[in-house]
Amino acid sequence: MEIIDEYNRRKEDLNSFYTLLGYIDGIEVHKGIPLIYQGNGASLSVENNMQKCMKAHAIMMLYNLVESTFNNCVQQIYDAIHDEHLKYDELSDML
Repeated sequence: MEIIDEYNRRKEDLNSFYTLLGYIDGIEVHKGIPLIYQGNGASLSVENNMQKCMKAHAIMMLYNLVESTFNNCVQQIYDAIHDEHLKYDELSDML
């Protein structure tokens, strides 16, 4: 169940990111007035460009989640075939 565990970890990371993205996307910056957050000695200015970048980043993270999960599945199939010393004509469509 290694693949499922990794998938669940990545899914939790993505859900956390979506929560942050939802917050940042909900800030009304379309009026040209950025929201400036200051705390712990640091500041964050949320502007329209930041919202666009966060949306694009979310799409990339989703792609990476799907791609890495698929890659790990194919790798485990390959490892099982290699460990069993199977040849192509010994494989089957049956599960």
